[in-house]
Amino acid sequence: MTLFFKIGLLVIALPVMTKVFTLPKLMKVLTPGKRKETFAQDEIDHIIKITDLILNQRFFIFHPTCLKKSLVLYHFLNKHGLKVVMNFGVKKDKKSDKLDGHGWLTLDDKPFLESYNPLDFFKVVYSYPKKSS
Repeated sequence: MTLFFKIGLLVIALPVMTKVFTLPKLMKVLTPGKRKETFAQDEIDHIIKITDLILNQRFFIFHPTCLKKSLVLYHFLNKHGLKVVMNFGVKKDKKSDKLDGHGWLTLDDKPFLESYNPLDFFKVVYSYPKKSS
C-alpha cells in the first residue's frame, strides 16, 4: 500500500477516531508499535509533502486543521524514526471568553513545522508521549 493511500486512509478515519477514543487511547492507537531506529530526511520530507497535498484538497474531510495535520504527522513521522511529541494546548479568547485549541508537534522540545512558537500563545494541557522524569 502506498504512503499516499495510507495517509489518506488515516485522514478519513481520524474524525471517527477522535469521537470514539479518549485522548490517551487515541494517542496509543496512533503511536506505531514498529518504528525505524533512524530516520531518512528524504522520507520525512516526503511524508510532510504528501500530508500537505492531501489535506490541502479542501474537499469533504480533507481540510488542513492543525489537529488533523499534527495527528497524521505524529503517526507517520514516528513510524519512520523521527521521535516527535504531540501537544495539545488551549488559550482563552480575550474578547469572547471562549477557549481556542491548537495541536502541534515538538522535536527535541522545540516546535516542529510551526511558523511561530505555540507556547507564546497556548498553554499545554496534554502531551504525548509524556517526558520521562
